[in-house]
Formats: sequence, C-alpha cells, structure tokens
Amino acid sequence: MFHMCQAAWRRRDAYRDSGWILEYHEHPETNTQVLFIEERDTLYVVFRGSQFRISETDRRHNTMIVRRRPEIEAFSRSVRTHMGFTEKYHAVRDAVLSRARTSTARRIMTVGHSAGGALAILAFADFLTHEPDRISHAVTYGMPRLLNRAGARELSSYQNRIVRVINGADPVPRVPAALFGYRHVGTVIQIGSREGLSLVSFADHNTGYPGALRDWLRDHGLSPDPRFAP
Repeated sequence: MFHMCQAAWRRRDAYRDSGWILEYHEHPETNTQVLFIEERDTLYVVFRGSQFRISETDRRHNTMIVRRRPEIEAFSRSVRTHMGFTEKYHAVRDAVLSRARTSTARRIMTVGHSAGGALAILAFADFLTHEPDRISHAVTYGMPRLLNRAGARELSSYQNRIVRVINGADPVPRVPAALFGYRHVGTVIQIGSREGLSLVSFADHNTGYPGALRDWLRDHGLSPDPRFAP
C-alpha cells in the first residue's frame, strides 16, 4: 500500500511491475490528487501526500490549522477537523464517492501518506455512511493530526480498522500540536529505528518508509512483495 502512495505522487501509465490499472482524478485548484486501484476484489482509494517543496497551494492548506466542521454525515456537530485537509478532501469528494458506487469490488480501503493520510481518514469516515457494507480499513503513513477530541472519540470504535504507520523520527505525525486540541486516532505501528525519537528526521518521512517497511516485514517473518524489490 505504501507503493500505492508512491504511485499516487504523479500521473503515470504504469508503476513498476505492479500490473495495476491506474485511475487518477485531480483537482488542480487545491492540488489534490486521488488514485483508484482495484486489486483482488478491493478498491483502494489512495490520496497523494502534500507536495510541500513545490506547491504553494499545499503549503497554504497545510498551515490552515483552524478547525472546521467536516460536513461528513458520520460525524456529529461537535466534530471539527483541520481546515486545509478538509477543503482538499471536499475538492475530490464527489469523484471519490462516484468511483466507489461504480465499483463492483467487495471491499474498499483508503490509503495515504503524509497529508494524504488525513484525507484517507476523512474518506474512511465518509464511506461509513455511503458504503457501510464495503468500507474495510484506512491505512496511513506519516499522517499529521486531523481531528479534535470529539472526532477522535467518535472514530475510536474503529480503532482496529484505522492503521497509522510511523517511521523512526518522522516529525509529521506530531503536528499540528496536541496543545491546539488536535488528536490522532487508530492503531499505531512503529517501524524503523526507535532511537532518538525526540529528534526530527525529515528523511524518515520523505524517503525512509520503503526500507523500514521491508525491514519490519522481515523482522516479523514476512516476505516483501517481489514486484517492489529494491
């Protein structure tokens, strides 16, 4: 699934030897891109992470830390979410829900790296209402905080269906600060070195995930998918 996040970074005809059929939808005004992949009777809805170094739009949305109502039916009126990420999700929401309706896949999973992980959580919550029998899990990598306390509380019953993978000293899962009322939700899987977690390593966020994920799989007696061997 992390390789799906990499495939979502830019439009392309194919990704390695995956055999995936890549279907992209983009909203240029908010620089939001979502990738749809159907594999083994699962529809993966994959959100691109922020292009922080090259996109002024993403930098602006990332810093919109004022919270707003997400306008998602699964949430009560007390729930507030990060304004910038919520705007980006709503920019592609109709396309996401429409693509799910036309899919014959038996289950749906939402996936995202970095800010894309925040959009994956919003989509997961949306599918709880619109595709309740098919939504399975949300899997995120290096996701920033998204929810206020009420939002985290309302998704807490799905703790085992929301997976947050964090690599080493990745700083992004620590922002926006909990001091501002932001909270995480989901089951955490820590990968990579746990040494020096008080330090910041943007390499752990930007380039460190593939190698750390391969090491984690091997440490747990699992074999990485040979299609994505380094």
